[in-house]
Amino acid sequence: MAQFHNLSNRAPCIGCHTNCCMDFVVYLNSHDIHRISTNLKVPPESFIQLYQPEDKDSAVRVDDGLYDLALKDDNGTCNFLKREDGQFRCGIQSFKPGICRTYPFEVRRGKFVQIVKKVCPVDWRLPKYLEEQMSSMYDSHYKEWDFYQELVEEWNKGQKDRSLSSFTNFANSRVEISLQNSA
Repeated sequence: MAQFHNLSNRAPCIGCHTNCCMDFVVYLNSHDIHRISTNLKVPPESFIQLYQPEDKDSAVRVDDGLYDLALKDDNGTCNFLKREDGQFRCGIQSFKPGICRTYPFEVRRGKFVQIVKKVCPVDWRLPKYLEEQMSSMYDSHYKEWDFYQELVEEWNKGQKDRSLSSFTNFANSRVEISLQNSA
């Protein structure tokens, strides 16, 4: 999986007010859940919040209905946002969700571009080598979402109501198998 670690002090995020971490719901896929729970050594239910789905076709059937899974927040601010030296920083930077790793970019008409509707105040101008690295990370992110969609479809075909804990156990086991098979 691609990582984006070599931005150093040239990154526009350094010194930013982090509105992206305070204004957006951070939706999770199975790989995000696995990375966070494995690295923090906590059960996924401790950091997952259920949201009414925007698209019922991709929603997970848990408990009493269909839901999207997202990071828990505190009044709209990501629970993993930590204050350091007067600024907010990601408390799970090295294993943060893919949606956070790829923000504020998307692929449009085959080109890697900055998202039009964004809260990021900076117009990113990436050098070619960083654009290639971000593009690779973005591809990885979308493969994870494709995997998650298939996993959700399989899960939802089963019993009508299941617990969040059962779903996250199911998802984590499938991710572990997929990671072993790709190694």
